[in-house]
Amino acid sequence: MTTGLLVSSANHLLGRSSSQEATVRSAHKKAFSLIQERRLADHAMMVGIPTRRRTELFSLLLALHRSIYALDIYGEEHWWIQPQRLHELWAEISHVVRRLGVSEGDERVMLADLRAYQDLELKMRDGILPLKEPIIDTYFLKTADVRLARSIIKTWGIAPTTEVGWQFYDLLCEVCDDLTDLAEDATSYNFNRVALECSARGHQDACRVYEELVDEVVRLASESFDGRHCDHASALVLTWIRSKAADAKRLVRALAPSVAIPLLCNASPLCA
Repeated sequence: MTTGLLVSSANHLLGRSSSQEATVRSAHKKAFSLIQERRLADHAMMVGIPTRRRTELFSLLLALHRSIYALDIYGEEHWWIQPQRLHELWAEISHVVRRLGVSEGDERVMLADLRAYQDLELKMRDGILPLKEPIIDTYFLKTADVRLARSIIKTWGIAPTTEVGWQFYDLLCEVCDDLTDLAEDATSYNFNRVALECSARGHQDACRVYEELVDEVVRLASESFDGRHCDHASALVLTWIRSKAADAKRLVRALAPSVAIPLLCNASPLCA
């Protein structure tokens, strides 16, 4: 029997279809990329987590983000959302969070923004767009999965947590993701604020809004870096923030005049 047949047979026995296997592979790839791109390993070292403990932690964080991306992918691929399937996906997220040592009470708090972001995407199916929400608040909400990981990293740390600015770095990463994922998001039920702004404001005004957003994030980050936080870790984070801001500015200036309208936007007359 060939390797392909063995895999097919194993999937059948496990009750997994080829589409489910593709989802698992996609979720794993996205989770691994997120851990790298958001510099979670650097954060873990800054809070003094020993090497052996970091190996254990990142094995669990990878499982956590796989489960979050499985939820994300389900929403991207399905317009009609089945409550039972949502319950199953959230149960898996909860299971991994508890394995990471989070109590039931803390879990509810830590997952609140992740649930709020899901609600935002569900409301868009009813034509309720988040354009009235301040753009910086929307992007802060989009960082819920990474902020969850950072909260857990801090609970595993043994060194005093003095570094600041991660929330600004993560926000700029989300902005860059929206700018680079426009083509992909146009063919799925995904929320992309850049596409929504372009469809509502027009290309030129949307670019202005995003340049101002990046400047505002850098300003807020610089203000958080004051005399109380003049340590090496914070200096590194601020350097990464400025580098990511430069990336975001380049992407904004390279934004094509014609941006595809995302599928989620089709439910709204504003994007007709």
